[in-house]
Amino acid sequence: MYKRQGEYLRTRADVASFRTRHPERYAAIATQAPEDNGARLLQAMDENGIDISCVQARPGISNDLVAAIARNHPARLVPLAVPTPWPTSADPPRQPIRTLAPEAVAAELERCVALGMRAVGELYVRRVTNRLHPEEIADDLEPLMQVVERHGMSVQIPTAWTQSPGGLVYGDPIWVDELAYRYPRTPIVLTKMGRGLQRYFDSTLSVAIRNQNIHVDTTDTTVEHLRTFIGKLGAGRVLYGSDWSPAWQFLRDPGSVHDNAKQTIAQSQLSDGDLEKIFRGNASALYGPAHAHWLELHVPAPPR
Repeated sequence: MYKRQGEYLRTRADVASFRTRHPERYAAIATQAPEDNGARLLQAMDENGIDISCVQARPGISNDLVAAIARNHPARLVPLAVPTPWPTSADPPRQPIRTLAPEAVAAELERCVALGMRAVGELYVRRVTNRLHPEEIADDLEPLMQVVERHGMSVQIPTAWTQSPGGLVYGDPIWVDELAYRYPRTPIVLTKMGRGLQRYFDSTLSVAIRNQNIHVDTTDTTVEHLRTFIGKLGAGRVLYGSDWSPAWQFLRDPGSVHDNAKQTIAQSQLSDGDLEKIFRGNASALYGPAHAHWLELHVPAPPR
């Protein structure tokens, strides 16, 4: 989708502001046919020593396409369900026809379960609610979370900003404290850990301190924030993350998303044990069952 726009996506700031700096080019993405970028992802994984990646829908990409891509590479890709579609430039999220009822979101997740998905990717919270009180947000998410809990899945909630229009208020994850309290057995991953912005990191850390089911990833964080989180809570809830995507794959100044993520971790002066948890152990514990289920569905059993 972003292939023709790659020259405009060189730096982190380029990606963050692409929608507003180049509105016509951003709008053109909505008219492009969805494409299978699995081969490019696998190449990036091979170049960076990544054995297995979680993949999920982004703007204009359906859960069905994600499942189809993961079926082609079941040993290396774990599909995550996104029952709250992310908006494109042609898809204003608050138009009534585009806003999903909580029950419809739950039904889409059940459909993803039927596709074989056993973990939930980043929710676009604004798709299902426009309320701001944490208890009311949790109320609107209840049908979805009941499906998540029933199937023993984890769920991701993005922090800080996204490229998508609107919804920035939900990037402050302080409201997730209520959700984590109501569903203490459900792992919740606060992705990006605040993207290096202090106010969002402070909320992330506060929620994680109070709730043992809160996890984070290293995507777009800083050395200071990573060391602070591990210093207070240990490395057992920290996952390696790169945020490789159709847009972020073009990042090259100062380096690729994998280069930047690995450098942040390297500069954090962590122990070998902590590095093993971040790069492999924690993700294996959290997403291993989902991957095992996917493999069982799509890799033939060896003949006896």
